[in-house]
Amino acid sequence: MFPGQFSVNGGMDKRPGTLDLSKQVSEANGQLNPKRFSIFVKNVPHDKFKIESVCDFFKQFGEVINVNLDSRKNACTIKFKEIVSAVKAAEFAQTNYIWDDMNVKVIYNTMAPPKLPTSPLTGNLNVLQK
Repeated sequence: MFPGQFSVNGGMDKRPGTLDLSKQVSEANGQLNPKRFSIFVKNVPHDKFKIESVCDFFKQFGEVINVNLDSRKNACTIKFKEIVSAVKAAEFAQTNYIWDDMNVKVIYNTMAPPKLPTSPLTGNLNVLQK
């Protein structure tokens, strides 16, 4: 896990210490990082590992505009049209099983992209070059 990320496993009871993502929506609207529109789903059941199945389940949270399946990792990335949809899907996973499977994990990236270093003298981004 990286700072700014959290993972939820879809437990039946909301675990103590889980993040409330509703405030993330207002903050995210000011910083439209493309990763904020997406969630990453691990341990997708084999019978649900189809674009149609993934879309059918996650469209309840909002319009799905892209699904990338990774068969090597048995995972997928789901991109929504709106940030609030990704947040709703991640919040749902905090208190519910995804596809009635307790092994499915949902990750929502709340971290802003890192700022590139600049030279204090010139302001250029090529500080790391010789």
